[in-house]
Parts: sequence; C-alpha cells; structure tokens
Amino acid sequence: MASEEKKPRGRAPRQTGKTSGRVTLPMLALKDAVVFPRMVVPLFIGRERSLASVEVSLEENSPIFLVTQQNPDVEEPTLSDLYRVGTIAKIVNALRLPDGNMKIVVEGLGRGTLEDMRYRPELRGRITPVESVYPEDRELQGKMRAVLHQFEEYVRLTQRVAPEIFMSIQNMTDPDMFTDTVCAFLFVAVHERQALLEAIDVSRRLEQIALLLEREIELARIEQKVRSRVREQIERSQRMHYLQEQLKVIQQELGERDEEFGDVDDLKKKIERKKLPREVREKVEEELARLQRIPFMSPESSVVRGYIDWILDLPWRESTKEEI
Repeated sequence: MASEEKKPRGRAPRQTGKTSGRVTLPMLALKDAVVFPRMVVPLFIGRERSLASVEVSLEENSPIFLVTQQNPDVEEPTLSDLYRVGTIAKIVNALRLPDGNMKIVVEGLGRGTLEDMRYRPELRGRITPVESVYPEDRELQGKMRAVLHQFEEYVRLTQRVAPEIFMSIQNMTDPDMFTDTVCAFLFVAVHERQALLEAIDVSRRLEQIALLLEREIELARIEQKVRSRVREQIERSQRMHYLQEQLKVIQQELGERDEEFGDVDDLKKKIERKKLPREVREKVEEELARLQRIPFMSPESSVVRGYIDWILDLPWRESTKEEI
C-alpha cells in the first residue's frame, strides 16, 4: 500500500480539478475487477490487446489506465462497453509466464475519466485526471469515525481482512486516502465498487460506504447465527451417538444385551407377520426404535414394550365366522 500523502488543509472545500489536462495512455479493460487509487493489486493479463497495452506502458515508462467492463463476457470491448471512470495506475512489477500471458502488479495513482479510446495493437484512451472534493469540517470527521467503527465490526465478523489492515486505516487522517483504502477491502459486487470509484465527493463516498458496511455486517451476523445453529445440532447429534455407544458397552458388560436383542427380534417378527395398517405400522416401528435406545431395565422400557404388545394383540384385519 502506498504511503499516506500529506494534503494541505485549507479552510475552503477542496474542488474537483484536472491535474494536468487530458492525457493519452495505454489502457486495460478489466473483467470483474475495480482498482482504487493507492490500491496495490496483482492482475493476470491474457488478451492480445491487453498484453500490447502492458508492453507499451513498460516501454514508454508511462502510467496505464484501468477501467472496468460493464459486461465481463465481451472479449473486444468498445467505448460503450466500458465504465467511464477508472484508475490511472503504474506497473510496479511484471512477469512473463510460460504460456505467453503476463502477471503484473499495479498501484493506483488517482481517478480518471475516459473521454475516448483508439484501437492499435494496444488500447489507448484519452483520459482526464480527476481529483476528489471534500470539505474540511467536523461533519466529515464524524462520518469518517462512524465508518471506522463499522469497518472494525466488519473485520471482526467476516475475518476476511487482516487486523493489521485495520490498524493502518485507523491511523489515516486524509479523507480521500481513508475512503479509498476502506473501499479496497470492501468485498461487494463489482457495480457497487464501481459506484464508489465514481463518487468524486468524499462525503458522499463515505455515506455509500456506511450503507454497504451496514448491510454486510447484518449479513455476517445472520451467517454467524446459522453456522452456530448448525454446529450445535451437529454437536448434539454426536453427543447422542457417543452416549448410545457408551450405553451399549455398559449393557453388554451387564449381560443385558443378548436378552434385549432376542426380545426385539421377536417383536420385529410379530410386526412383520401382523397385517397392520400403514400408519399403525409406522408408529409401532417408531416405538420399537425407541425401545432399542433406552436401557433394557428402565421403567420406560417396560411401558414401551407393553404398548407395542397391546398394539400387536389387537385383531387388525382379522375376522371370524361367529355370529353375535
């Protein structure tokens, strides 16, 4: 991550400006990725035009413009297939892979607006650099503090961001750097990240971040509750299985299982011979399974056994020729 830049603190709001007018830069069209200023990220490059753009950037020692495709399935994007706001970046490392593709590491420098693009072997775009705008007031500081508390909870619940990242963000005083760094570690949909990139007004950007963090925190809490509930059910099932196995061992030591098994087998045979209605058969089999789970000498065992015997003694679907 780039070191924090010291910005002059004026009494008036910072205005959106153009740093050096329009520039023409090689550009990369990204699929399913949004790179923010000051963000250091690896990218894998495979398309011919993208490889050519990287080569030009390296040869000319020039920045490269990163812009996201609206539809990641488009292989040869035109101007209408791209978002208009992207990130001017520099390539800090490049590695040619054995298959001809490249892996590069880029660092975002600032926002830019794509005005036009040209096709050569590489993509080149006409870019207008854009600066963020924010007022130096207490309201902005209050929003930063609220987002910081939310982000701390987000880090704690999701465990997708290293605590060291939060510590570094905690010490940032520059509003523009603070918001962009939080955005870089906010795992939301591509179009939502793009909306954050397009938010030139830092105060508005903070409001958008707060809404997204609130939603993600709520989802993380629900997910945590579901995982906890599933874990409790698994532990309860494992505990019951363990106790049943222990009970079997104890009953075998007491010499009770042989007698119980014989008794249960007799009942199974009686159930099979008896022409019971489907509902009654299901109930009897349920009670028989229950009988196998409880201790043989317990009072409950006698009650369940008596209930099964009573069911089996009833004349289900049996008739006689006697007349009353």
